[in-house]
Amino acid sequence: FKTVIPSKIFECMAMGIPTIMSVPEGEATSIIRDTNSGIIVESENPKQIAEAILKLYSNKELYQDVRVCGINAASNYSRDHLAADMIRTFKRVCS
Repeated sequence: FKTVIPSKIFECMAMGIPTIMSVPEGEATSIIRDTNSGIIVESENPKQIAEAILKLYSNKELYQDVRVCGINAASNYSRDHLAADMIRTFKRVCS
């Protein structure tokens, strides 16, 4: 999971659904942390997952903040945006 980024993360961000990430540290957790679009908990820890759910459920302001951050960040991870970045990189490297 260090270099795997499930596309569900970006779909949730675009729909304003906060993500509760329960995987080992890696690219996916970095994205969630950097964009503030969810909560990261210890891998395979049901207690922390439940606490994160309750935290978002009981704190409407936090829930809204995380939603908005995800929506705002989602466009940076669209397929079009990522493809354009890759093309720019190829052009720079191949020039």
